[in-house]
Amino acid sequence: MRFNIVMMLIFAIVITGFAIINAASVTVNLFFDNVEVSLALLIIIATLIGAILVILFDMYRNIQNRNATKELKKKITEFEKQISLKDEAIKQRDIVIAQKDDLIKIFKSKIEEPKINEHKTVDETVD
Repeated sequence: MRFNIVMMLIFAIVITGFAIINAASVTVNLFFDNVEVSLALLIIIATLIGAILVILFDMYRNIQNRNATKELKKKITEFEKQISLKDEAIKQRDIVIAQKDDLIKIFKSKIEEPKINEHKTVDETVD
């Protein structure tokens, strides 16, 4: 910000010096009339008009950027909500998977238990 102010001051000094050096009177055609004006005044007026136009265009661009930023922040918020919902769904899925794994272990142990008992009874009869 300060850099911009310094540059504007330097530019203003240069334009003012240029205008003072060119203080001759010139004729300006305004389409409907001819006017005698100091070249210095003409330079300063043209510079001010240019500065005003630059400021207006910059303000328009800043408004567009601000609106775009708001829209992007809304999208970010929506995406963060989606991510948190998906994270919660993944946690729930992991819980269900862990429960199913526990059930599988229980069923496997129940299936293997009769086989162990069968081997014991066969071993006992051999003795």
